[in-house]
Amino acid sequence: MPTTLAGFTLIEIMVVIGITAVLLTIAIPAFVRRLSPQSMQQAVSDVMDACSKARTQAILRGVTTALRIRPGDRVFDVVTVAPSTSGDAFDEPSAVAQGGGDQPVLLPGMRTSLDGGTPAGAFSVTLDPAIHIEGLGINGEDWTDDSVAEVRFYPNGTCDELTIVLLSDRQE
Repeated sequence: MPTTLAGFTLIEIMVVIGITAVLLTIAIPAFVRRLSPQSMQQAVSDVMDACSKARTQAILRGVTTALRIRPGDRVFDVVTVAPSTSGDAFDEPSAVAQGGGDQPVLLPGMRTSLDGGTPAGAFSVTLDPAIHIEGLGINGEDWTDDSVAEVRFYPNGTCDELTIVLLSDRQE
């Protein structure tokens, strides 16, 4: 009586492994992009959070608050500004980039950070290196190439007009 062994041939196993490898090659990059914590959605969420924190701080504390944007570094800082000496509540944000105008002040209970930058406890966010600020407009003026731009949030709940264009390395 002849005995036959049931099983798979080496060729059948290699075909299955080849098909699996092709499917994984296609699926894994898409899966990783989907789970990436620094996606465009995260960047948009960070910018929205920064604007929300600045507006909230201005209303609750009753002082003008600024969202300082450093486009080259992709950094957004929320700081409280001292009243302008000119008496004009709607000074141009360019005064910050030129070294004049309002300076950040510390409110009671706030400490400065060790590097002398943003006060400790203030909100600051840095976008992922894969996200670039392609366009930055404040009150109808282009601030994309400036080192620092400032959007002011006022105690009455209003703010300067902000237009921002973000672009990822994946052209999102």
